[in-house]
Amino acid sequence: MPDERISMINDEAVDYEALAAVGGVSWLTTGGGLHLLSGQVALDESSALIGAGDAAAQSEQIFVNIDRVLREAGGSIADVRHLRAFITDRSVYPHYAAAKKRWFPGVVPAGTVVVVSGLLDESFLLEVEATAVARD
Repeated sequence: MPDERISMINDEAVDYEALAAVGGVSWLTTGGGLHLLSGQVALDESSALIGAGDAAAQSEQIFVNIDRVLREAGGSIADVRHLRAFITDRSVYPHYAAAKKRWFPGVVPAGTVVVVSGLLDESFLLEVEATAVARD
């Protein structure tokens, strides 16, 4: 019997190459009525960096990616209840906050922002994890 506490999204439901999957990474796991999304970065469906050096463009692409992953799981970005952002410089924050406000025009999810010395690829100015409610 599979573990009912955590179930990985069906590999056929997500185009891992399009989402620039890295070996050993699950883009989304579901358990306890929640979708837990791995950190999203500013890569498009062809794994190309969007917005080199541009925090506003990278922030926008990240929210596009969060929405895409959740839609593949049967939800949408409207289901997000918590965001955790890792930014490489405080100057990135206003761009992230502006994009978040556009994507969440009503009630903004709870969130945390952490300033870090760097991310896995130095081209990434920020990375965002999300927690969303899973629709029945």
